[in-house]
Order: sequence, then C-alpha cells, then structure tokens
Amino acid sequence: MHLVENGTNPLRTDPGHDRLFKVRPLLKKMQDTFDENYYPGQNVSVDKSMVQFKGRCTMKQHMPMKPIKRGFKIWCASCSCCGYVKTFQKYTGKEEGGASKGLAHRVVTDFLVPNMSNKNHIVYMDNFVTSIPLLTELAEHDI
Repeated sequence: MHLVENGTNPLRTDPGHDRLFKVRPLLKKMQDTFDENYYPGQNVSVDKSMVQFKGRCTMKQHMPMKPIKRGFKIWCASCSCCGYVKTFQKYTGKEEGGASKGLAHRVVTDFLVPNMSNKNHIVYMDNFVTSIPLLTELAEHDI
C-alpha cells in the first residue's frame, strides 16, 4: 500500500519534517472517521496507550513498568463509559527546539484544547498532565 509521493517529504533536517509522513493520510482518515461516527458522553479519559511493536523503529518507546514494555506510545481521548477512542495522537519522540514547556504542555495545547474545549466534557487524566499552569490553561478554555 502506497499512500504518498516520497518526493514531497521535507528533508529530515528541515523543521517541517514529519516522521509519520508516509502514513499521515491514513491516520488523518482514521481520525476523521472516529470523530464523525461517535460523540462521547460527558466523561472523557485522556491517557497514553502502548501498541506493542517488537521491530526496529526510531519511534519505539520502552516503558519497563508497563504491561506492554516496548511499542508505540499513543495519546488517546476516549469515552469513559465504553472506551471508544474519540481522538488520538501518535507520540513521535522529543521535539527539537520548540519543546521548552515539555510534553505535558504539548499534550494539553495540541490535543486537549482543540478537541475538548467548550463541549461540557469532564476530562479525567493522570498526574503526568496535571500541573498548576496546565490546569489554569484548561480552565481558560472551559475544559
């Protein structure tokens, strides 16, 4: 299966390089389909999930304290009642340059705020995402 033209990908040294360039159209279509076909209840859970992968890839994570030790880390926002994944974001590794506020801030600003603001959801998350500056930012967006 071939999804994109390889020549249109920016070089790895360019700031606009996307590590998921070759599968981005498929991920976008999945994201749109998940969004169109289900509206979650009031309670939404945001947490990371591991998809088991034993091959070689630079985006593979190792988390020794988790049931799935090696694989791809994916941030998921899912309905608490049935577990349906409303939206997701693949973790592609540490960002170069622009990650001065950290991963938790990036998850909140890039993932939670655009997808959950002003929709009257109660968002449950673990202590990785909850800090005073981030909670203040969530409160500003009525999440």
